[in-house]
Amino acid sequence: MASQRAHLGRRLPRGVLLAVLGVLAALAGGAGVAHAATPGRSAGRGRSTPADGVTAAGVRSKPPAPRAQLGALAQITGLHATQVTAAAACPPARPGHARCAAQALVLRSSRRFVRPRVRARASFTQVFPRRARGIVPAAASAAAAGPPQAGTPAYLQQAYDLTYLSQTAGGSDTVAIVDADDDPYAESDLATYRATYGLPACTTANGCFAKVNEHGAAAPLPTADSGWETEISLDLDAVSALCPNCHILLVEANSTGLSDMDAAVVTAAGAGARQISASWSTASSSPISGTYTFPGVAVVAATGDSGYDGPGSDAYPAALPGVTAAGGTTLSPSTSSAPSPRGFTESAWSLGGGWGGGSGCDVAEAKPAYQSDAGCTGRSYSDVSADANPTTGLVIYDSGSGGWMLAGGTSLATPLIAAFDAVTGIGSTPQWAYADSALLNDPTAGSNGACAAAIAYICNARVGYDGPTGVGSISGDVVPGAPGIGGASIGSGTSNTYAQGVSAGGATLAGGVYPNGLTTTYSWQYGTSTGYGQQTPATAIAPGAGPAAATTALAGLAAGTIYHYRLVAQNADGVSYGYDETFTTAAGAPGNTGAPAIAGTARVGQALTAAAGTWSPSGTVTYQWKRSTRTGWSSIARATGPRFTPVSGDVGDRIEVVVSAANPFGATSAVSAAVGPLAAAPVARATRKATAGRLQVTRSTSRASAVVSRATRALRTSRGVRLAVARVAPVLAQAASRGRRKGAPTARRMLVRRSAGVTGTLRAWACAAPSARPARAGACTAPVRLRSSVALTLPAFMRGGVWVVVARG
Repeated sequence: MASQRAHLGRRLPRGVLLAVLGVLAALAGGAGVAHAATPGRSAGRGRSTPADGVTAAGVRSKPPAPRAQLGALAQITGLHATQVTAAAACPPARPGHARCAAQALVLRSSRRFVRPRVRARASFTQVFPRRARGIVPAAASAAAAGPPQAGTPAYLQQAYDLTYLSQTAGGSDTVAIVDADDDPYAESDLATYRATYGLPACTTANGCFAKVNEHGAAAPLPTADSGWETEISLDLDAVSALCPNCHILLVEANSTGLSDMDAAVVTAAGAGARQISASWSTASSSPISGTYTFPGVAVVAATGDSGYDGPGSDAYPAALPGVTAAGGTTLSPSTSSAPSPRGFTESAWSLGGGWGGGSGCDVAEAKPAYQSDAGCTGRSYSDVSADANPTTGLVIYDSGSGGWMLAGGTSLATPLIAAFDAVTGIGSTPQWAYADSALLNDPTAGSNGACAAAIAYICNARVGYDGPTGVGSISGDVVPGAPGIGGASIGSGTSNTYAQGVSAGGATLAGGVYPNGLTTTYSWQYGTSTGYGQQTPATAIAPGAGPAAATTALAGLAAGTIYHYRLVAQNADGVSYGYDETFTTAAGAPGNTGAPAIAGTARVGQALTAAAGTWSPSGTVTYQWKRSTRTGWSSIARATGPRFTPVSGDVGDRIEVVVSAANPFGATSAVSAAVGPLAAAPVARATRKATAGRLQVTRSTSRASAVVSRATRALRTSRGVRLAVARVAPVLAQAASRGRRKGAPTARRMLVRRSAGVTGTLRAWACAAPSARPARAGACTAPVRLRSSVALTLPAFMRGGVWVVVARG
């Protein structure tokens, strides 16, 4: 206790504590509830409750999109929502006893705790209070930090605009955690959590942490209980997440009995705590006895995890006037398809799977002056809310449950709100929330049960006050301070992004900045590294409720390049650097970095092959072969593949290929070097000896006929090709159709047959004999495949003798 007195006893020594407890008991009349309505230390900067009694609606919050929720869950756990469910840490409580409101995320199949993916990293990397005016170059101000993982301190600080306040405020406050039973690992587990996320140490040795029993003594401590151990770990880690500078007092009641729980609350108030977190509740048809409100002390209590309690049953102590009733929400990033300046979406933690945030209308208690809802004639609750859904909850460390786990419930919302009260100093009763409601986030979707029509808002979120979320969820916007920077939306998969449109040469960035009551300017820093190097002109934002849109259009970017960027904002209280994000510009149309080329022999009948060349980025490749003309180049019909075989009509021409590569951003073409002029097909000059027995020529009335004999099995080689050659004279077919002059020439055709017994692949073609007139010596038809027979069509100039050529291969 010596180290505890170093901090706690400085305000209230042990002897004075006992005297204070007696005074508080007297104020309470020895029994019943002491209702305090002491205003808080700060009136905030929001609007006061209007004279007509209607509480102003806050900044509208879109409901979470399923894709964003799934993305955040996958980011933390790698699991899908269908694989997990929530399980209560504590069993149902007997009448007159408290039940903790902690929920743990478990695997649906085995009911084992979900083990989140934990990355150790500092929480404070981008806020610099009261720096000089003018945005300091990044290298001199802060190292770039990547975006925080969902469920971590930095994530919640950004979601609730508390990054600046969490870094600078709360050092003079003690937040008390009141729970039942002992957690023997509380201090060591807290040390592990805070070290993992770069939060300052909070130990007994440095006077930051103390653990006492319900009477304020270090010993004896209650018996340990595994369910309450999880509850205690959740409470300690949640307070640390939003108020790392706060001192923490853990008061452990001897049992879950309400008399013990009340004694622990009174001890916490008497020990100097300015905020008390009571993450538990008891269901009762009438108000419970005990003292739960104290001058200058904010008592925050959970509304429970079973949704609307129904008429005749209420959740205590949350339902007591003067106690801040903590409602639960589902918190999620926004999506890139529906971004918001805040970067987060929020709805009521709806009833599902048996669990959901609590709410109620307690007609046994008079309606407090700060409440203006007309349907409920008594005390309506919740008052204010924060994240509670275990699926979107807080990553905590509890060695008694096996280490890291994901937890939620209104047991999460309660200490978050208590820590919020500490860093803002906003007030000790719920009245502040109604006065500053215009500056809070206003979830307008979600339901936690079925209520009578007159009080439907007690069960269903709506614009303005409602039972599940109160006047809204917490927001650091209620007090002046350094700017807050809205979060990045969930993009494809689980990635974060402010980039709403990215092209090959530009990008549109859309984020948000909280001016937090002061004139503020913002800029975007960007570049190809975390040194950035480029910055948009500063843009001014006037103070107002909620975050203002901060957009810019970047131009002149390099295609296919990764860019780093971040949003930077400043006002009189400091400079805030957003987290480092990246985008990749579109690749653009393909560029040719290696020209196409043609391979093969420039000769009729020899296939030419095109190499496509090298393209970056890649694209779909197409080909177009071209031949030379007197005036340029002309496309060759149907020559659109990577291979092209010249025909006799191409003799003397030059050939090139145009290769085009296309992607969604455009198309680019490149031309190969030309080959040619094309030579005629090779002709083997046969001697009589070579010709005899190899091709046998017969005549018909309509066409000449050449028959390949068995002798082709002994063909000689000419340039590696086995040939059979014969010289024949074509016979003109007689015109048979009416109207033509008798004897007029028609098509000249040569029939080539394969003789029986000749095997292998054969090709045949015809060439003009050099003595033919007016033939072009050496001109040939295109080679064709010779199966059983093939007809060669002879050009008109082949009027004299021709060579019939048959080759293997």
